[in-house]
Amino acid sequence: MLAEPRSLTYEYGGISRQSLVQENRQPSMVVLDQHVTVHSARKIQAMRPKFWDLTRDGADPVSHRWKPVYERVRTATDNTVVATVVGSGADLMLQLTENCPEPFAILYVLVVPRRTQPGRYQLKEWMDRESLVAYLERYRAYLEGDGRHNLWVKCGDDSLIVYDRHETLYLYGDLDGFIKVLEHVGYGPGEVRVDFPHEHHYNYEYDGDEQSIVNSGDYTRFDLVPGQDIERDDPRIPVTDL
Repeated sequence: MLAEPRSLTYEYGGISRQSLVQENRQPSMVVLDQHVTVHSARKIQAMRPKFWDLTRDGADPVSHRWKPVYERVRTATDNTVVATVVGSGADLMLQLTENCPEPFAILYVLVVPRRTQPGRYQLKEWMDRESLVAYLERYRAYLEGDGRHNLWVKCGDDSLIVYDRHETLYLYGDLDGFIKVLEHVGYGPGEVRVDFPHEHHYNYEYDGDEQSIVNSGDYTRFDLVPGQDIERDDPRIPVTDL
């Protein structure tokens, strides 16, 4: 069994408390600044993208489209590269692991469950590269199309890739190697900010995938870590109390 993942103080550069985050289930639930919860009359009528942009005044929300950029971030406890996900998140993770040594460890972080229990679900067995490819192919649609989760992949050299539900990646370890891969596939330096009104979607069509992971018996469950797994303020964004 793997040890519980190391504590990271800057994984999920969340949102400003001045932003609006809508958490849609059935019926939709809207969370304002993560402090006040109200219920929306709107029902989910069709499968929706995992991460919507609500900044267009007077217009319907649209799936947020990032530019292909990365940002190197230095904090008091760690250094990381934050990169946007443009296109397939699973493909980008596989490209980033190409130069990472085996074996690989998986941590599935279920933030907003629809059918099971929230938590960190750590796969009990390490994976070789072929098994990692098979895992990401098996859950590709679920990981890329639903906003209820994050996924961590730890490499044999302790490098870490975190696929965040805001369609961003947080990279730790061989940062220069990761940047080389990103630039090879068309990325450039820039700012990555999730400080705008946005919406996450949890589509019932993926409930079977959630259950297949949580109920498989192949994972060890740990509690979510407030400030890491659950929405929080981005320390790079000035915060004004409401």
